[in-house]
Amino acid sequence: GMTLLAGKAVGAPFVGSIAAALALSEVLRLLHGGPVHQLIDIDLLSLEQRIAVRHAGDFGGLNPGFVMAAT
Repeated sequence: GMTLLAGKAVGAPFVGSIAAALALSEVLRLLHGGPVHQLIDIDLLSLEQRIAVRHAGDFGGLNPGFVMAAT
């Protein structure tokens, strides 16, 4: 994912930003009790052509190191 804009290579930062956003979204999904993905395959030129495979493991009993505060 690289192209030239005004003589400078651009594209790689966008790919890294998308990868970071997906990694963070999986952590947030896990913390909120949602299903996590084992594989996400995305073509940034054609987002309709994406594949996401859910992880077969059950992380419902996972304690990521925090407890709910008493209200």
